[in-house]
Amino acid sequence: MGEEGVDRSEGFGERLLGVLLDRARLLPPQLIAPLVAEEVGRIGGRDVSILLQDYAQELLVPLPGKKLHVGQPEPIMDSPAGRAFLRGHAVEVPQTPSGVRMYLPLLDGSDTVGVMALTLNAIGHDDRRLLSRLSGLVADMLVTKGAYTDQFFRARRREPMSVSAEIQWSLLPPTSMSVPQVEVAGILEPAYRVAGDSFDYA
Repeated sequence: MGEEGVDRSEGFGERLLGVLLDRARLLPPQLIAPLVAEEVGRIGGRDVSILLQDYAQELLVPLPGKKLHVGQPEPIMDSPAGRAFLRGHAVEVPQTPSGVRMYLPLLDGSDTVGVMALTLNAIGHDDRRLLSRLSGLVADMLVTKGAYTDQFFRARRREPMSVSAEIQWSLLPPTSMSVPQVEVAGILEPAYRVAGDSFDYA
């Protein structure tokens, strides 16, 4: 107990998120996703996938890495992962014979950068709250660490990209942004051969 009788001891959820915060600060980018998979395992999660939006905004592409489940890309328009991505809310899919596959949007502010998928034997209110907060932290870490590596860029790129397109994409703001008063979104097409076209907002 701290001053005035307030309990400041570390609970399970704070400990799990705290380990990520403490360790991720000094980790190289390629070890972020495996660390996430390791920490999800502490709450009974398995088959963890980090799915990132491809540049054409058609697919959610699995990020490769140790301890990660790497399956096939999932279409944004017709899959549970795509529904989580588009709606910005978790999607739960019962598994046979047991368990629940969770798809959690990775939100950087109002921009969805991808989806985190994992399977639990069972899920309750506390699990949903913790996983929602965990997915927010993971999104922030991916965006922050993405500035120091091309790993995430290579995972999102589904076909050869021209040099001018690489430069153009690196200059863009997030492709969507919303505040209570307004929502904006942009797209570049052809995504892999754009040269000169751009968008911005303030």
